[in-house]
Amino acid sequence: SDNFGNSVSLDDNRLAVGAAGGDGSGNGASGTGEVYLYTFSDSAFSGGSLAATIGEGYSGGNNIDQDQDSFDSFGTSVSLDGDRLAVGADGGDGSGNSTSNSGEVYLYTFSDSAFSGGELAATIGDGYTGGKNINQDLDTSDNFGNSVSLDDNRLAVGAAGGDGSGNGASGTGEVYLYT
Repeated sequence: SDNFGNSVSLDDNRLAVGAAGGDGSGNGASGTGEVYLYTFSDSAFSGGSLAATIGEGYSGGNNIDQDQDSFDSFGTSVSLDGDRLAVGADGGDGSGNSTSNSGEVYLYTFSDSAFSGGELAATIGDGYTGGKNINQDLDTSDNFGNSVSLDDNRLAVGAAGGDGSGNGASGTGEVYLYT
């Protein structure tokens, strides 16, 4: 029930695959979610290899240990663009777990096309502040991050459970645009 492949993003000879139901390294955290990063030696998908995994408890090599709580669904959506990656966790509860299922988006940078030197650059979600983080005012069950699309310096984020302007239309959904 890892849901491997629930989201995918292909950029040149690199592939990001979300597994929103993954349970972290050693299967120790139910539904936290994971993202797998693959490289290929050519455009015919030859020489494929797993270059890194991002998720709860992953470390060593190019892996990134991304702290998540149970049922955050990290990897619900992924978008790879050059040496940057956006990952949605539509079950995330915001900073301090204060807003249930409001959702979050994590932005990563890498030092090269082999996913080396990966690090979390920013988080967007309810209550996130400091550094490059963005505090996006969200409500319970907005599911911010259920879809993401990254293109150069622009990011689009879907919130399927959003209730529209002023919360006037229950569950109609929203799209947020960032530069």
